Amino acid sequence: MNTYSVYYMKPEFFRDGTMGAEWLKAQGKLPDAGALDRTHIFLLEAKADGLEALFAAMQGEKWSPNGEARPLIEMRGLEHTSMSVGDIAVDQDTWEAFIVDRFGFTKIGGPR
Repeated sequence: MNTYSVYYMKPEFFRDGTMGAEWLKAQGKLPDAGALDRTHIFLLEAKADGLEALFAAMQGEKWSPNGEARPLIEMRGLEHTSMSVGDIAVDQDTWEAFIVDRFGFTKIGGPR
């Protein structure tokens, strides 16, 4: 089981972020894995058996079925509960960063 740091998009990045990694890259807006605080806000750490399992676990109906996450979301200045295209997961074992893409995940950074 992997531990991930989960970063959600800042509200002002949401419109661009949901366009997917290819579009972001073409526009010069792909988030910098070394400076996520420019476009994203750290939400929490979560354990999951891979990125797809993390995505499933971070859907609102799973981790906040009765609105339990609302105070955390509001405290962080975020506006969405479910992990969405444009959000980011950083694997704490490998330090690789992945952006949720239109289909699956795209690696955006990691050890060089």
